[in-house]
Amino acid sequence: MDVKKFPLISVLTPVRNMGEFIENNIKSVLSQDYKNIEHIIQDNLSTDNTTRILEKYSKHIKWASESDSGQADGLNRALQRSEGDIIIVLNADDELMPSACSQAVRNFQLFPDYAVIYGDKYNIDENGVIKYTYFGPEPYNFLRIFCVQDIIPAQAAFIDRKCFESSGFFFDRDLPTCPDFEAWIRIGLKHNMKHVPGIISGYRMHSGSESQNAAVISGMVDSKLSVINKYSDEVKRKFNVSVLKRSRSGLFYWAAANFLRLKEKRLFIKFLFLAFMENPLTFVQSTGIILKKLLKRLAD
Repeated sequence: MDVKKFPLISVLTPVRNMGEFIENNIKSVLSQDYKNIEHIIQDNLSTDNTTRILEKYSKHIKWASESDSGQADGLNRALQRSEGDIIIVLNADDELMPSACSQAVRNFQLFPDYAVIYGDKYNIDENGVIKYTYFGPEPYNFLRIFCVQDIIPAQAAFIDRKCFESSGFFFDRDLPTCPDFEAWIRIGLKHNMKHVPGIISGYRMHSGSESQNAAVISGMVDSKLSVINKYSDEVKRKFNVSVLKRSRSGLFYWAAANFLRLKEKRLFIKFLFLAFMENPLTFVQSTGIILKKLLKRLAD
């Protein structure tokens, strides 16, 4: 990126009926130790107290309340309203750490040739209590991202606008969920990314969050699978390797791990079986990656 001393950072927050958490989200942006920030909030006609809170902070945020077709559409609307040199997506129930944006500026000054620089995040409960630390993939490996063996934490990832624009400046509105996954693939096919250690955000895990809902996880599988099918030929041409079976196996293993966490035994067994049958080698690799992450979390 063209390094500016004080680049504008756009924080994008799509929201619907998150009155319980949106104020903490806004406060976390306002309390940044870096001040050249615009917070763009896209509300999908909330029916709780969300809009009252947005009105309360209207002098400090740029918000709109209008009907959209879902998460990706709302996020894309916020993106198109943004003016920042650096962009981050922060869901309405999540929070930034106080130095997140100043870290981003410093990191892009140190590493100007990267399109995305991501860090780490705390997974927190509804009260903000830290449950564990999620470390971003180190080192960055495009194929492991594509095969859902590594996950870039969207709430800890800053995107250089010019690289985003050169890759297609949008979030795919046709996806019901996981628009970030599609964006990482699209950007990653043209540009490189980098992990820089440091806690960027708090990702809230609560009863209403997507990660706690088996039906939403199933929808995520469908969305990620459509992205894999869309880009597998292009990935094969770029890396001269066939990745379709590996990526499907990695995705199914990721789903199995999430269903195990949710104690959905039937779905866990189903997707674990699908992962093995799709590609036994990837199944073994994915098991090793999961064990490595668990050991790192226990050592944290």
